[in-house]
Amino acid sequence: MLGSDGTEIIQPSLELPESYIVGSTGAGDSFCAGILYGLHNHWSPAESLRFATCAGAMNLSGLTTVGGIRTCPEILGIQKRFPYWKTFAV
Repeated sequence: MLGSDGTEIIQPSLELPESYIVGSTGAGDSFCAGILYGLHNHWSPAESLRFATCAGAMNLSGLTTVGGIRTCPEILGIQKRFPYWKTFAV
């Protein structure tokens, strides 16, 4: 993601165990909704991207398009349950 000043913002994904992932339908939409939610609430691009990453990851725990999504505190709490990937391709 690029900030308004052109600064590149990189956010690794969460390292989820296979047993956590039930389905992927709607995960991309959840990610996009997380970006929009953060920007709507005047969060920084980095905070919005972090929230979006957590929302997309959380949605993977449900079989339906929105079955895995929970409250905002729970969405952000997923980053305490699972670590971020330490290495990722840029």
